[in-house]
Amino acid sequence: MAYGNLMLAHTIHATLTPYATTTPISIAVSGGMDSISLLHVVASAALPNPLRVLHVNHGLSAYAAPWAHFVEKEAAELHIPCEILCIQETPPPGDSIEAWARRVRYQALAHKLQQGELLLTAHTADDQAETVLLQLLRGAGLPGLAAMPTQRALGQGILLRPWLTLSRDTIETYAHHQGFPWIEDDSNDNTRFDRNYLRHRVFPLLKSRWPACLETLSRSARFCAEAQHEISQHYDETVKHAMSTGKWGEACFALHTIAALEASKQRTILRHWLTILKAPQPNESQWQNLHRTVLHASPNATPAMQWSKWEIRRYRDTLYCAPMAQWHQLTPGLPIAWDLHAPLQWGPYRLTATQSTQQPVWVRSATAKDRFLLPNDTHHRTWKYLCQHWGIPPWERACTPIICTVDNRLLAIVGYGQSTSLVRFARLSYRAVYKNGGADAVGNLPD
Repeated sequence: MAYGNLMLAHTIHATLTPYATTTPISIAVSGGMDSISLLHVVASAALPNPLRVLHVNHGLSAYAAPWAHFVEKEAAELHIPCEILCIQETPPPGDSIEAWARRVRYQALAHKLQQGELLLTAHTADDQAETVLLQLLRGAGLPGLAAMPTQRALGQGILLRPWLTLSRDTIETYAHHQGFPWIEDDSNDNTRFDRNYLRHRVFPLLKSRWPACLETLSRSARFCAEAQHEISQHYDETVKHAMSTGKWGEACFALHTIAALEASKQRTILRHWLTILKAPQPNESQWQNLHRTVLHASPNATPAMQWSKWEIRRYRDTLYCAPMAQWHQLTPGLPIAWDLHAPLQWGPYRLTATQSTQQPVWVRSATAKDRFLLPNDTHHRTWKYLCQHWGIPPWERACTPIICTVDNRLLAIVGYGQSTSLVRFARLSYRAVYKNGGADAVGNLPD
């Protein structure tokens, strides 16, 4: 085995040392020189782990199908199963094709990974240096300048980059020596894309002046990552103390915990919160917009900001954050008759009658016309009053379930309170579990 092959195989073994030999491993293979080299090195390393190849077909090139077939063929010759992940969507207008392709690629890969499964990618020191420079030119802070970590969580699995300290020249030397085929993607030569421009126009000049620029940029990324880690640890307790989960699964952040801090510290803490949520980081103009229109909003306002398919909202002293797709699930449910004999799923709630009655009930959305007489209260209260009293955000109000009798006499507001407006009604106890991670709510309707 040649020295290059030994060195590349050694980095694979060293990367996998902390993990059990039974841990399944997926290899991300685009078909290019780097990933095909990774495939061959892993195949020749005689690993006891279960292996498979994952190839993402973005559908952007006329050659996408032949490339997928090529990867399948290479994997089959090495006796490794291969799965082709086809992207069904297209880049939205105005979005960066590079950013979109990266985002949907990692989403597809994350979706396929099993619990604890490892995903190997063939990123090199060249990729790392390009990322650092791109982030620097975009005005990124420490999280961006930290560039790509050697490992991170991805879906239920772990993403590993074993060759992040090796140059692309090292991989190319190995690939030419082995003589196996790979794909030459013509889009990699298109300097209209930022990364390609750096790769073909800028880095040759940098290397001619500073031959060790790959190593120095990678070292800077490592220093930034270490500094960011220290900052994250420093603010970790603050963020966790401020975090909670809403009834619909949205992430919540109590703003009073950072109200007295200067703007730069507020941003650092909120960045850490978004990192925990695995949300994309807003760019500079988006942060300024968040600070101006959301954090400094008037007490009665309910501002919101959208970015990268996520949305952050504010109600009173709390921020609410979730992907746009999750916000779209906040729709009023249809009225449903509940016979109390079987559990009922209504929105995020799973209702179970813990003490049944022969009289069925209805479950429906709360409306502005609803009025309640709560325990220890002498006045009927409107739904709007109760929402303000309990601090229910506006977007949840029409989605909150009400339990009522067949003739529309109100019995309970699920998760919040029960009515005493009925003199007598057959006893009903219910248990509501929020499927998205909120706390349980148990209600008893009095005799």
